[in-house]
Amino acid sequence: TNGLRDRVTIPIIVVEKRDHPTMDLPPSFEIMEDSTTVLHDIYITHADSVDEIVFISISCTHGAVSLSCTKGLYFSEGSGKQDGLISGIGSVRSWNAALTNATYAPELNWNTHSLPMDSIDFVVCNADDTCTDN
Repeated sequence: TNGLRDRVTIPIIVVEKRDHPTMDLPPSFEIMEDSTTVLHDIYITHADSVDEIVFISISCTHGAVSLSCTKGLYFSEGSGKQDGLISGIGSVRSWNAALTNATYAPELNWNTHSLPMDSIDFVVCNADDTCTDN
């Protein structure tokens, strides 16, 4: 053809999305004094992969949390068994396995009748410390 044509190339820049892990948690738990309860319906999601490495901190003031397993987790605080503070890294998959059927036990003879309520605080972060509190 004898026609003129113009060709333009437009660069496309794909910017990395800063995905961060999140936790799904039930609103509360109610248990009897001096007993242990299973912490149901706690799990982590990550937009990238269940194999993403994340940091988690779990703490409670008037009791202890025990994870159901510790395979694939590396702790900087606690051991994952009967701890008031658990901190460490592992894959989303490993943490979800550990949180499945994890338990909470309050201190002996402690209750919230006339005392402040206990809570379990969860913080989950990407390996690069992009944190979200739950």
